[in-house]
Amino acid sequence: MKSESWKKGVMCLVMAVVGLCLTAASAPAGEAEPEPYLIGPNDVLSIYVWKEPELTRDVTVMSDGRISYPLIGEIMAAGRTVTGLREAMSKKLEKFVTAPEVTVIVAQSRSRVIYTIGKLNSPGPFALAPRMTVLQALSTAGGFAEWADT
Repeated sequence: MKSESWKKGVMCLVMAVVGLCLTAASAPAGEAEPEPYLIGPNDVLSIYVWKEPELTRDVTVMSDGRISYPLIGEIMAAGRTVTGLREAMSKKLEKFVTAPEVTVIVAQSRSRVIYTIGKLNSPGPFALAPRMTVLQALSTAGGFAEWADT
């Protein structure tokens, strides 16, 4: 009788562990989509217009949030998503190009900056990468200095 209750106890423990493992392995339900990136000052954008190679170029968002682009002049980029800027540029380019197909890519994100301080090998400002962790930020700063208290 004692051996049977012991077996039941072990079996319950095994079932509980298996259940926890299966729960931990399943994907979280209803993960929220990340917020779309908003363009900001100092970001570098690669802009392509299909079949118009002379309009393909990299532009830096100026400190006032605008970019300067051929044919359309200055246009506000800061605070817009890539899709929003693409649509605005396409609309303005329609006056000069038949059915413009514009592609906008954030080549370098420089508008979101973090500052690392303390006993690091290279403390200072760094561009904040999407979903950057504290450990990644410390690594970007070259790690802890030789005499840092860790």
